[in-house]
Amino acid sequence: MVDFVAALVILAIVGAAVAYIVRQKRAGVKCVGCAVGRECAERAKMQRGESCSCSAVDQMIANMEKAAK
Repeated sequence: MVDFVAALVILAIVGAAVAYIVRQKRAGVKCVGCAVGRECAERAKMQRGESCSCSAVDQMIANMEKAAK
């Protein structure tokens, strides 16, 4: 019985995560985990044909490198 309950809990968590990702993708978010993913996707739409590049990631990496020193 405990295994069944644990399996249901895990299935609910995975289902919620998949549903969240699907909703975000339908809303136009290109990078679901990125804080500025929607802005990045909209910028790419304006610049047709160019891939999305996120300066927020570059800034985050620079901040991590500074903190590591």
